[in-house]
Amino acid sequence: MTANLFARVFRLWLLPALLIAGFGCTTTITRQKEPVYAESTDSLQAQLIQLVLCEHFNVNGREVTTNGKVTSALEIEIINGKSIPEDTVRIKALAAAIASDIKKALKDPNEYGVYRVLFVTVTTNGGVTRRRWKGQVFNGAEL
Repeated sequence: MTANLFARVFRLWLLPALLIAGFGCTTTITRQKEPVYAESTDSLQAQLIQLVLCEHFNVNGREVTTNGKVTSALEIEIINGKSIPEDTVRIKALAAAIASDIKKALKDPNEYGVYRVLFVTVTTNGGVTRRRWKGQVFNGAEL
């Protein structure tokens, strides 16, 4: 009798709950997608230094698949930039210029759908490293 009761409860409540939970899940897969440039990176770096002086640039591509939908993003970090504007209008213009130069330098300018430009300040104090950033995100079509 107890086994029969368990089977009935399982069929009435647990099985439908598991089915609903299974269909409601989101699957996300992220993989590196390194940029391929049409020109030398030295040439690109010289262009970027004309826009902003910094310790260095990091450029990393990613491809994210969420429930079968693929999006690609290029993240551009400007590490410890000098004279970064404080106001939103000027920082957005600078970020757009940087993203646009990098997009033009790619072998396939339509390779990435999103460009994320981050102005990162890195400080180290007694073995503790802090990263603060501000940035802008652009749709590749608007650059």
